Amino acid sequence: MVFKAFGGRFRSVLPSSLVHPGAFARVSLPAPGQLYASDAIREKLTKLGRKYGCHTCGTKRSPLFIGDHIPPNKLVKPGQKQRFFPQCTNCSKDQGISLSVNSKKLPIKTHGTTLRLYHLWLPLPAYLMWLRSDTDSQC
Repeated sequence: MVFKAFGGRFRSVLPSSLVHPGAFARVSLPAPGQLYASDAIREKLTKLGRKYGCHTCGTKRSPLFIGDHIPPNKLVKPGQKQRFFPQCTNCSKDQGISLSVNSKKLPIKTHGTTLRLYHLWLPLPAYLMWLRSDTDSQC
């Protein structure tokens, strides 16, 4: 309950795929095929990125958000629709490197070391167990 109250989403605990919508994906815009985002779409993506964060790592502090094609241009099938998700420059670089090596593995990005407000609930169960055992030992 505390996790959800602080804005946590169970999906955001998992690693993010670099070829599918990431763990922090909330909003996207239609992509006009494999073309790059227009200036107007880039402006909207930057606003969405600052509000909701990068769909891969969740950061809201990137000075620029890039329109990430999902599925990526390199992997899209004929006739498959694509969407732009806001992505920070660091994740965009990681994705580009992962896709350029033509790896058969699905690249992922972990973000467990990034502290978020909803992580504050994590010590609560341990504290409650300690408190309960301390109370039981005093009886």
